[in-house]
Amino acid sequence: MKIASVEVRRYRTIWGNPVRMAWDPTPRTLQDADVVVVTADDGTVGIGAGDDLPDADLLARKLVGVDPRRTDLVHAICAGVDLHRGRPWTVELACFDLAARAAGEPLWRFLGGRSEALLAYASTAEAVDPDERVERAAHMALAGFRAIKLRIPQGAGWREALALAVRVRDALGPEVELMLDANQGWRMPGDTTRPWDAAEAALCARGLEELGLFWLEEPLPTADVRGYAELRGRTGLRIAAGEMVRGA
Repeated sequence: MKIASVEVRRYRTIWGNPVRMAWDPTPRTLQDADVVVVTADDGTVGIGAGDDLPDADLLARKLVGVDPRRTDLVHAICAGVDLHRGRPWTVELACFDLAARAAGEPLWRFLGGRSEALLAYASTAEAVDPDERVERAAHMALAGFRAIKLRIPQGAGWREALALAVRVRDALGPEVELMLDANQGWRMPGDTTRPWDAAEAALCARGLEELGLFWLEEPLPTADVRGYAELRGRTGLRIAAGEMVRGA
């Protein structure tokens, strides 16, 4: 089996009003996305979706003729493109999907998954005032979601994060599982706000642990390994991190 073609389908959604995402201080008026379709010489198709693919022509030239089941080789090619042109990982997802289809397996099982069903959670995204956040969380719960992830706006401190969690927990009660994303792992271009340190993250984590939250996500910069080690020793709360980590 060899890759015969790499097709990129580009989509853009125009929003009526500017929207500020929790992780980005710059309001957005549109959203771009790419869908990558990788086709093998036997007609098997793999699909991946994500952010803008930086150089589709370069990827196509390097990937055509490669066995998509050689995921190590596909990854190495994508890593080379990543170094010079930007994030090409959407096409890697498509190759994994193609390899899974060729093996007759669903992608989750092909990647080593063991559970056929997982609890789906609703994830908030837009930076809105606390009253609106509580209202939206309540709407999600009424829609049937039994787990909700809260995001705090970029630049918010640990006290603000904890206060939001308290309000949502009071509004929804213990029946709904809550997580909180602190958005401290990385920054958008131009965002120079100071990230939390380990002491601040620990104070937030302890408060969230008392509220029974499921996890605290990205409470420190991704590269702050020592900070994460210190935090791990100061709380029993689950810590989710490594969103932007590539490789092993």
